[in-house]
Amino acid sequence: MRKTRAALAIAALATATLGTTTPAQARGDGWEKVPDRGAFTVRACGTALRLTEVVNREYQRTTTTDADGTMHFQITGAYKVRVTAKDGRSALINASGPGFPTLTEAGVYTFDARGLNIVYLNRMDRRALGLPALSVTSGPLTIRYKRGSVTLLRAPAHVRNVCDLLR
Repeated sequence: MRKTRAALAIAALATATLGTTTPAQARGDGWEKVPDRGAFTVRACGTALRLTEVVNREYQRTTTTDADGTMHFQITGAYKVRVTAKDGRSALINASGPGFPTLTEAGVYTFDARGLNIVYLNRMDRRALGLPALSVTSGPLTIRYKRGSVTLLRAPAHVRNVCDLLR
């Protein structure tokens, strides 16, 4: 009886310990949950649009750091956003990526993504890139931000203006 109780206690402790593993830990070394961004408002489609996270099960990690200090990241997981106009029209956007951004010591940020992504651009950036203010992209996309300038290095296969999706 004493051995049975000891075995049950050990099993309970093991279950409690293993049962509290977070999804980030289950992915392996270095993964961290991407913090919730919360709701925020952008100006597009001639009105204010409210973006609200519906699903954020994204995780990120630093994959490598080059000798020159350039950091390479990986972001993956489920991410969905509801975009709502003032008049109540809305669209649910799947923006689950994945993404592979880099950041140099000089402050050059490169957004390199695959799959589905939501992209918001200010007036200057959309003029420079020829993309809508708020779009859903699919396929490879690479945008480089460097000292106040923005460059589209690789255009996505498909670009949907979120304004067209609001109903």
